[in-house]
Amino acid sequence: MTDLGYPASVQPEDRGLTPLKVEHHGRIQEMRKARETCAERLGGRPTAPPPGADELSKFYDLEIEAYECLVAHGYTPELPPSRETYVSSYFAEAGGPWSAHRVDGKFLPVTECPEARPEDIEW
Repeated sequence: MTDLGYPASVQPEDRGLTPLKVEHHGRIQEMRKARETCAERLGGRPTAPPPGADELSKFYDLEIEAYECLVAHGYTPELPPSRETYVSSYFAEAGGPWSAHRVDGKFLPVTECPEARPEDIEW
């Protein structure tokens, strides 16, 4: 990632977070393409343990940003749950956790408001 212009570092394992921290400087779509390039070069993506409460809380913030962006662009996504509900039910939801891009069980393909991904979290 660093070679492609996205400084990256491995986080200590004892923090329970996504092990790779990537500085994307707001260029999320370009960073995602760089990750795919890296995965192709290295033979696949690395695996990580499930996210912890701190990581899910930060991911919730990204989902709320996406929600606000969608509303600003005239969409009517499902109302977000509270942070506590989102974090506590993230793995328990039958259809997956709440997502700003899900409307009536389907995902909105909105390019103005990219879908949040765990790798977009900035620590």
